[in-house]
Amino acid sequence: MDLNSIVKITRKILRALDTSYKNKLYHGSLTEDNIFVDENYNVKIYDYGITQANKGINIRKDNSIGFLSPHQININYTDKESDFFTLGVILFDSIFKKMPFGIGKNEKDMLKLIDRGIDWNTVAINNENIALVNIVKKLIRRTEKYNSVEEVLIDLSKFMYVKADIEENSINIIEEDTEKKQHNKPNSKFLQKALLLILTLIILVTVITQF
Repeated sequence: MDLNSIVKITRKILRALDTSYKNKLYHGSLTEDNIFVDENYNVKIYDYGITQANKGINIRKDNSIGFLSPHQININYTDKESDFFTLGVILFDSIFKKMPFGIGKNEKDMLKLIDRGIDWNTVAINNENIALVNIVKKLIRRTEKYNSVEEVLIDLSKFMYVKADIEENSINIIEEDTEKKQHNKPNSKFLQKALLLILTLIILVTVITQF
């Protein structure tokens, strides 16, 4: 999935989460499996209220432990911060096609992996995705985090603006390079005329020398 699509989907997920937050409802069990996206990028999020219905205990099934925040694993506490953490994990997986911390065999193992952190030297960060990676970092780190959905949406908008600017500059560079090549390309009509003139002079000189 390209970065533009990832950002479009993320923005819609955030708006859906924001609506639930206004009703004081946190998801708590967000994973890639309960986010449905159709061909028009319409997003539906399922399994709302499962954590709440389960008396705040987060469901541990399949590989879902890899999407839980530290305080969900430790004390089964779900809030906006835990949803943001999970969104950061999902974003990382969407960009780099792997889980940021891996998946622990159990809760204790998972916490160790999270404490160890992400080895950013093992992922392909470049000028195109670095702004989005910084958003991921802010979603999953323990300090200086996002406080609201609006803050995340603003940074995503900035990312799209910067990305569009980079793409525009790339197009301009290509166009300039093409113009230079065309400018430096020899004029074929001029060469034809020059060759014709030279041939004419050679013929004239040959004729004159014969007399």
